[in-house]
Amino acid sequence: MSPVTLSGRKGMAGTMPYLRWMMLAFGAAAIFYPLAIFLINSLKSDSQFIVDPLGLPSYWAFENYTTAWVKADMTRLIFNSLVVSVASSLLAIIGASMLAFGLHVFRFPGRGPLLASIIMMLTIPAQIYIIPLYILVINLKAHQHLLGSYPALRGRLHAAGSGVV
Repeated sequence: MSPVTLSGRKGMAGTMPYLRWMMLAFGAAAIFYPLAIFLINSLKSDSQFIVDPLGLPSYWAFENYTTAWVKADMTRLIFNSLVVSVASSLLAIIGASMLAFGLHVFRFPGRGPLLASIIMMLTIPAQIYIIPLYILVINLKAHQHLLGSYPALRGRLHAAGSGVV
């Protein structure tokens, strides 16, 4: 019994899986080849990179990573990112939970339109209002306060992300 496609034609069904696999292999190569070149070049010294940017390194310079880590002060940057992301997540969860509890438990006039407006606000991507929000923070000089621009920017994003505002 020969394979039959949905359109009823015979013969093409046998070659289609190979074509699909070739397309997937090409896509994987297009993604992983630049990443491999990037990784190999990161393990070269400056002189090796200038002489042969696409070849394998003669000496694997793993100290490039430690040098970059120290010069960029990555420990501090990662700690700051961790503090901001944990605080942001907790604020968003707490705010959204309180809002959801209030909307679920309490029955009040206008509850339906309020819930509909919250759902509509959730459909607006953050990329649309991040630049106007940044301009607002700069104009209000909120970035000059003790905590910097984190509370000013993140507060609005929490509210918008949870649909509160």
